[in-house]
This record gives sequence, structure tokens and C-alpha cells, in this order.
Amino acid sequence: MTGAVQVVPEEMLGRMLEAGCKLEEKIFMQAFMFVLFLSSWE
Repeated sequence: MTGAVQVVPEEMLGRMLEAGCKLEEKIFMQAFMFVLFLSSWE
């Protein structure tokens, strides 16, 4: 399950960063930390 998170297409990652710039920094950071938590939680 963690493998799918680690193999994220660059296009999808780019869109996430693009969307993050449009969102409030606080909301983006919370979502980013949540993704890191899921990817590190084995």
C-alpha cells in the first residue's frame, strides 16, 4: 500500500504542488504532513 504512494507520477505531483500554491499554506501543509504520515506508516 505504501508502494503506490511512493511511486507517484511526476505529473500528479506537479498538480498537487500547483494546487497547493492556490490553497492556503496552512491547509496545504496539513495535507502534505498527512501524506508523509501515510507514506511512512507501514
